[in-house]
Amino acid sequence: MNIDFIVPGSIAQLTGGYIYDSNIIDGLQTLGFNVKIVELPGLFPFVDEEAKNAALRCSLDCPTIIDGLALPAFISHPRQKYLALIHHPLCKENGLDESQQKLLFDIEQKMLQNAHHIIVTSHFTREELKKLYATAHHDISVVCPGNTPKSILPYIDTPQKIELLCVANVCQRKGHDILLKALQNLGDFSWHLTCVGNLQRDPSTVRHVQDLIAKFQLESRVTLTGELSEQELQKKYAKAHVFVLASYYEGYGMALTEAINYGLPVVSTTGGAIPHVLGESALLVTPGNPQELAAALSKVISSPQARSDLRDKALQKRQELPSWMDSSTEFKQIIQKEYNVVF
Repeated sequence: MNIDFIVPGSIAQLTGGYIYDSNIIDGLQTLGFNVKIVELPGLFPFVDEEAKNAALRCSLDCPTIIDGLALPAFISHPRQKYLALIHHPLCKENGLDESQQKLLFDIEQKMLQNAHHIIVTSHFTREELKKLYATAHHDISVVCPGNTPKSILPYIDTPQKIELLCVANVCQRKGHDILLKALQNLGDFSWHLTCVGNLQRDPSTVRHVQDLIAKFQLESRVTLTGELSEQELQKKYAKAHVFVLASYYEGYGMALTEAINYGLPVVSTTGGAIPHVLGESALLVTPGNPQELAAALSKVISSPQARSDLRDKALQKRQELPSWMDSSTEFKQIIQKEYNVVF
């Protein structure tokens, strides 16, 4: 069976959404689908003419999955039978002014009304769509991200210095500024923070983060690595004692479950789907609150017992995480049901 899977730009981008798409595509191909990846050129989500024209060239003749970030390009498409894959609502992105939020809200609402079916990556996002878009589908399928099994790395918890790891592209929603404001108050502890993630996607936020590092005199304590290969990233996980992510909002939080998969203690926020995904397996604080985050980090940095307790919870939680083949099989079943095909 032929399927078109439409994404905005290159699918090789290292964000949770693209990693999800890539793994689902691999799984569907293993399950017998012939998947054609359509990488739309242009700008997203505030689409330009290049993106709109590229969308108009898509026939939508065969079963088609459109990544939610690409949906605005299809607002004028004459044929609109597709599966919409929503990682999180576009209007929930941080840094948008009121007019931008309304524009994305209106576009997404129309595109979801027109979709043949909607797939989301968390139960939280399904409920969020129902609240936001009252006229959108009430039948929304959930296919959570899968996980690649990780070897439990040796965890030596008698460090002279606590290694903190954050894996997230440096953009406003990920809360790097809040993390730095929290850490500036923990100068009496011995710690080092490594931030792995893209430094080109949001230049203004990167400059702000760099300015805060200089302002708080944290140059020797904070390292921004940019994107890393999978092999290099694994080395960072092997060195880390605590994983921390200060996101304002997550539609799922794949970086968090990856850290859980490695058996790392996790400190994060209650932003979006995070508490629904992690439950009691992590130490969570209010998003955007550096004082709460500082208190949580102080606890795990100063207390081997606190780290041990969180590690035990992570090791228990990792047993519950689905595989990518589990997720791809769920995706396959939705396609078969919605397009009434069996093979």
